[in-house]
Parts: sequence; C-alpha cells; structure tokens
Amino acid sequence: MMNARLRNRRDYHNSLQNPKCDYDQKVTQDTSLIPEPNKSSSDEPERLGLGTDIWHKLLNWCLEYLKRAASNMTFSLIISPLFFFPKGYRGFPTLLEGLSSWGDTRFDCLGHIGLYKVGAFYLFQFERSSELEDLEKATKYLSRALASTPENYSRAYLRTANLGLCYGHWFQRLGGVHDIEKAIEYTSRTLSLLPVGHLHFPHYLSSLGIFYGGRFIALGKLEDIEKSMEYASRALVLTPDGHPDLPHHLTSLGSSHELRFQRLGELEDIEKAIEYLSRALDLTPNGDPGLLHRLATLGSAHNARFERLDQFDDIEKAIAYKSRVVALIPDGHPKLPGYLASLGKSYSSRFQRRGDPEDMEKEVEYMSRALALTPD
Repeated sequence: MMNARLRNRRDYHNSLQNPKCDYDQKVTQDTSLIPEPNKSSSDEPERLGLGTDIWHKLLNWCLEYLKRAASNMTFSLIISPLFFFPKGYRGFPTLLEGLSSWGDTRFDCLGHIGLYKVGAFYLFQFERSSELEDLEKATKYLSRALASTPENYSRAYLRTANLGLCYGHWFQRLGGVHDIEKAIEYTSRTLSLLPVGHLHFPHYLSSLGIFYGGRFIALGKLEDIEKSMEYASRALVLTPDGHPDLPHHLTSLGSSHELRFQRLGELEDIEKAIEYLSRALDLTPNGDPGLLHRLATLGSAHNARFERLDQFDDIEKAIAYKSRVVALIPDGHPKLPGYLASLGKSYSSRFQRRGDPEDMEKEVEYMSRALALTPD
C-alpha cells in the first residue's frame, strides 16, 4: 500500500511536467521551463548549422545572465541606502543587520508588474535548480504581485495561475495538504477570470484536474478523482487534433483513470488509461521533454493490467516501455532511482509468472542500482 502511494505521488509529480513554456506567461504552463518555441525546435540547431551542444550552452549562458541580473537588482535595492550615511557612522552595524528585511520591502517599489516578473524569474529558476529557496522567493513575490494587482487588470489570471503552480510544487516536494488546497484555489480562480474560449483555458482545466488528482492521492476522497477526470476530460474535448498540448491532456486523463482503477478496481478504467496513454505516446516525438514520463506511465499501466488479467503481453510491454525510460534518462537525473525500481518490479512480476532465473537477476540488478542511488 505504501509503495503504491509513493508511486502515485511520483506520477503526480511527473504530471506537472509539460514541455510548452512562454517566459512571460511562465506559470500558465505546468512545465519544465525549457522553452519550446515551435514544433520544430528540437531540430532547430541542426537546421541552423549549429551543434546541439553549443545550442544548449547558449541557453545556459542566457539563463545565467538572467540570474545575475536578478541578483544584481536585489543587491542594488538592498545596498543603496548605505551610500546616504558618512564613513564611520556609528549606526552602520545596525544598518547592516537590518539589510535583509529592507530588501524584502524595497521590491514593493517595482509595482505589481515588476513583482510579478521577479516572482516569475524565481519560479523559472526553481524549475531548473529544484532549490526550495527559489520556490520560496517565487511564492513570496508572486503573492505580493497578486495582492497589489488592480481590480479588473486584464492579466490578473497569470498571477493566480502562477501561484497555483507554486503551491502545486510545494505539495510535490513536501506533501502538505494546505499546499494542494491552495493550488486548487488559485487555479479555480484562474478559470473564473477567463472565458471558455480563451487560448489557455484547456490548459488550466488540465492543471486543475492534476491538482485534484494530487489531493486524491493525499486524502483518498473519491470525489477528488472524479473531479480530476472531469476537468481532464473537458480539457481534452476543447483541444483540437494537432494541438501541441494534446499529448499532455491525454496523459492527464489516462493517469486519472489509472488512479481510479487502483481505488475501485474497475477494468474499464485501466483499459481507458492504456488507451489514452498510448495515444499520448504515439503523438510524442523522440527528444520531447514529456517522453520519459509518458513511457513510464504507460509501462506502469500495462503492469497494473497484467496483475489484474495475467496477460503475458502486458508484462512484456511494461518491461519494454520501462527499459526505454532507463536507456534514455541521463545519469544523475533525480527520478532515475524510481524508474530503476519500477523496472525491477516488472522483472519480478515476470519472474513470478514464468520462473526464468534471468528475470530474478534483472530484478536484483535494477533494485540494487536504485538503492545505491537513493539518498540516505
């Protein structure tokens, strides 16, 4: 039971990853923050005659200068009062002691738009660094931006969407029910601020469905998984064929069906899960940031159906999809231990079915690797 809950949490975490991103509208996306300007971006370096290595170096240089700019702005705002006092001023140590609290308030002079941009940058940085300090700053400045946003401001929905994503990340990292409640609250407000025909309306529906799925994992209330499926279904209906968000919405709905299958055990749910997840994978090209998650999720769904129906084809597919994940994921990736353990579990299931000692050896190999990479 505990292993199932941990895997559910991991699947929820992965479902926050969506490859599309626009820096100014950062948190309109549940994503990995590496921008994907258009459908052909994965082969853009080759088309321009550049190697992918230099392409990524240029991206990293740009991000480093953004980080330095934010740091320099923070430093300037904090340190500027010191130049108004003469050298040797007796109160200087006291001033230094109070600098950190001054820095917190000096950003307020930037106004709600400036506060929003600072918060969006720190959220951008968090999704690259995974440092909670960045997420804390993102939440703080985005909260201030929202609090100072004028009534009827046309882009207020970005503030609420950003905060919803921040709290979703807090839940992902710490598992606090309060955080997932806030994620649901702010994302619901986002939808209330937009017409149904808005360009990003389906995306926010999908995000809200993901957050309800997270609360279902935390509290086990069946009504939450029903809402998760409702919002994911609405997002899918509003998304036309060929839309770049379609694989993400299919994955979200498929994952919700798998969660409900684990709770109720109804065969129709695992069949639907595999159907939607297979469609999502078919639409995902090699090199897509969502590929690993979709392979892993589909592999887990086939594993679940194997345990229910004992059809050998399912465990073969589970191992095939999970093996692709392990082959593609880079060393040092934070999710590598979980994927290794999941593959080991599938080899264990196949060993129990056919008794091949080689499967037992594979189970031990992958479980051992997962354990060695897991922090104490």
